[in-house]
Amino acid sequence: MRADAVANREKLLDAASRLFADEGIEAPMHLIAERADVGVGTLYRHFEDRDAVIIALCERLMVALRAFEAEAAEAPTGWDALMTYIDGATKVYLDNPWAAPAIARFRRLVPADQAVESNVLAHVQRAREEGSLREDVSALDLTFIAPMLGSLVTLPEPARAMVLPRLRSLLLDAIRPEGDPRPPIGGDDVAVQDFRREVGRPDA
Repeated sequence: MRADAVANREKLLDAASRLFADEGIEAPMHLIAERADVGVGTLYRHFEDRDAVIIALCERLMVALRAFEAEAAEAPTGWDALMTYIDGATKVYLDNPWAAPAIARFRRLVPADQAVESNVLAHVQRAREEGSLREDVSALDLTFIAPMLGSLVTLPEPARAMVLPRLRSLLLDAIRPEGDPRPPIGGDDVAVQDFRREVGRPDA
């Protein structure tokens, strides 16, 4: 593509990301063009339909996930590698509130790319060999930790910051080998009434 066409495509994807974050992945297509400040014709020259937009956005996410996976490969231990991947993947979900439903649709539209999962399996095997991971934890188990943590994106701040480090600690404790010392739960203990106040439901 010409440089201006590439630039327009990226503008459209940036606009779609912002729109989907605000209104969900079923938001009207013409709003993508409006937010990108281009014509609807330009939008449809690049993306024939909503699924094409979602595929392109998810391909961006896959690039980010592979970057974190590559960083994990350089970690000094298998456990550190898993933490690098989990924290990086969680950030992808938190930075892109539309990620979970978009990835679910992406998986139905595009043949599975098992590259990330196979590399996570390598980290799992490394952590098992060093004794830092439960023997019965699978690579598939670990790939679902980030989406679970990322689901907290629906919470407003600072409620999310109250809950995220504690839930992360509890999930990680669940994959440690029996008998391993457990570090203190991350974050501060949060009273129910304080949490409700932060999410705007003081009487819930």
